[in-house]
Amino acid sequence: MATAEPKATIALFVDAARSGRADELRHLFESHSDYRTIIPGWRLFDVHYLAFFAGVETWKVVVEYVLEAKTWDLGEKGDLIGGAALNNDLPMMQYLLDELHLNANEGRIMFTPVLMMIDPDEEIKRKAWAGEDEKRSTVRAEIVKLLKSHGCTMGGQGEYAQKSHMLGSGKLCWHRVGKTKSSCPVVLE
Repeated sequence: MATAEPKATIALFVDAARSGRADELRHLFESHSDYRTIIPGWRLFDVHYLAFFAGVETWKVVVEYVLEAKTWDLGEKGDLIGGAALNNDLPMMQYLLDELHLNANEGRIMFTPVLMMIDPDEEIKRKAWAGEDEKRSTVRAEIVKLLKSHGCTMGGQGEYAQKSHMLGSGKLCWHRVGKTKSSCPVVLE
């Protein structure tokens, strides 16, 4: 059974990450060089997750000490690129693409390529984002522009890549690459 001291230490890490206190988080990592023996992996994931959504400066601290965090996903939100896109976090997106050199075209939200989710056709935009304020729209447009400048495509690539083909009805049918849907016999390679 864990002692009170490790639980208190874990709470300090989690609180600093959640609150976006980058300097405090850095101090905790430096003063607890044995943090991997104190913090169970699933709680370290919590620190990563909370720091990511607290902002780029806080998350940079996590990546500095937990190098593998730059390959971790964000659970139901998708991967890091998808999380930054969902959060409309342009500074985080710039860091991920320009400094960590993550592959923009592998970005996903849940199991869908990131551009398909944040830059859909005009009809979806009109219905889904009708009440969105201009500032959010402007930031989203900058994120889309940045993703495209780094080679991101609507279909994406990697495990969640998707391609489309036109059905006889004139509608697009999307497939994960190499998969078929029961209602469509086409396999896209």
